[in-house]
Amino acid sequence: MTPWSSTGRLAGLTLLELLLTVAVGAVLLTLGVPGFRHLILEARMTAAVNTMVHDLHLARQVANLRGETVTLCPAATTGGCPKSGAWRDGWAVIAPALAGTPNRFQLLAVRDRPTGVEVHSNRRAYAFRPATRRDTNGTIGFCDSRGPAAVRAVVVSPTGRPRLASSAEARARIKCYS
Repeated sequence: MTPWSSTGRLAGLTLLELLLTVAVGAVLLTLGVPGFRHLILEARMTAAVNTMVHDLHLARQVANLRGETVTLCPAATTGGCPKSGAWRDGWAVIAPALAGTPNRFQLLAVRDRPTGVEVHSNRRAYAFRPATRRDTNGTIGFCDSRGPAAVRAVVVSPTGRPRLASSAEARARIKCYS
């Protein structure tokens, strides 16, 4: 196949066509990048909230199955929950160790610091007990660089059941600083 068209001219783009194509592409990219940034921040926030809700359900379920207290706390180790620790650095679900293991506690889930998301709580730890006893209730908040407009909150009831707070309720419970 030859690069010549049926009119006898060389086939291809003119400089004007190429510049116009590049200009249209630049405009579309400029308009799309802020929306894409919002999409990425929203996905990170959703992942962090869903991971926390999953771990809350895990702790509640294991406590009911084993008949022992299971704890969700920041920066836990096989030695248990630390006396100090920040939720923003990650969290873990721990249970008493099974018989015959060398550690005092068993780590059921360990989560690293969520990327781009700050996690806050009004409790140092959440204890989930077997079904007939009261659990630790509280609120876990999630913030990112978008500030108070994008805050999320998970409310843990006295029965240990987590629920997502509405946007207005989350903004009232959690203070995010951008």
